[in-house]
Amino acid sequence: MTALFHGAVTRRKFLGTSAAALAASALPSAAPAQGARFRRFEISDPGMPPRVLDSYKKGIREMLNRPPTDPRNWYRNAFLHVFDCPHQNWWFLAWHRAYIGWLEATIRAFSGDAEFALPYWDWTKTPRVPAAMFDDVLDPNNAGFIPTFDAFKTQFDAPVTALFATFSQAQQDVLAQRGLTSTADFWSAVAAAPAGMFFEQPDARGLKAASPDLDRTTRATVAAATIRSALRTANFAGTASGADAAGFASAQAASHNDQSREGILESQPHDNVHGAMGGAAGSAFMVSFLSPVSTPSSSCTMATSTGCGTCGPAGKPRSDARHCRKARISRRGRTSSSCSSAMQAASRWRRPTRATTPR
Repeated sequence: MTALFHGAVTRRKFLGTSAAALAASALPSAAPAQGARFRRFEISDPGMPPRVLDSYKKGIREMLNRPPTDPRNWYRNAFLHVFDCPHQNWWFLAWHRAYIGWLEATIRAFSGDAEFALPYWDWTKTPRVPAAMFDDVLDPNNAGFIPTFDAFKTQFDAPVTALFATFSQAQQDVLAQRGLTSTADFWSAVAAAPAGMFFEQPDARGLKAASPDLDRTTRATVAAATIRSALRTANFAGTASGADAAGFASAQAASHNDQSREGILESQPHDNVHGAMGGAAGSAFMVSFLSPVSTPSSSCTMATSTGCGTCGPAGKPRSDARHCRKARISRRGRTSSSCSSAMQAASRWRRPTRATTPR
């Protein structure tokens, strides 16, 4: 895939093109109009049915109970975010939306709840970790999670070795750009904190039930004024290097692993909520990027592009833009298709035929 950029992609231009496509699709058809298939609830909404969190917990438990060789295992799903982590470029929103979508489909299948949709956390309304996210397996300090790095490595050492053996040369080249040329590199990156990204219990989440509030700086970045500024950004994706705004989705880049420029949405609410999960010391939870949920109950991935994050326990290990940037590539120009192939191999999903239903 050749990177060809023709100036900034404005939101007006993007919406205009989309409108044209929608107009064409609006021609007479035998297919009836369909309404929304799922309803996503705000996690503190008293009207949210109890089944939402019950199904969420059931799905997470099943993922945690899957063997390390199963790509739908909770931690195996997290490996995706180690092998491919687009931040500070225009793949940020699209990639994470798909990533969250895969997790949601897995939870839906494992819970048996055909109507399940991940709840979201409205930071502006509730600038603290929602109380519900300290319950059962929605809390990464729960006994259902692996408590120590040593126990984690014992369970996953052989499966990780087997996984690396399946990567094609193109996939290996992409992983090398992220500093992952071998299983030794992988385990060095995923080592116990503070050297690596695995935070052991009882400090898997920095903010506790007794002190769940976001710090003052982070509260400012999730305030309504900041969110409105992000939504009013004229450019959808600014040029890689220019005087224009970085854009709603952050600026253009040649590949997933290239640094460009962050937009307000990524640099303000997203980055700060991630860091805030470490608590006052900033030493735990969502301060590294090995997480099945890039933006869980303790952080956020603009999955809905509305300024609200999708809720998930994330748990150790976790994800964060700052650590993603530390693992940025040293060589430029790799294609996005190569990045995607590395992600696909890491998860070992069967290519979906219609919906994003994991194997």
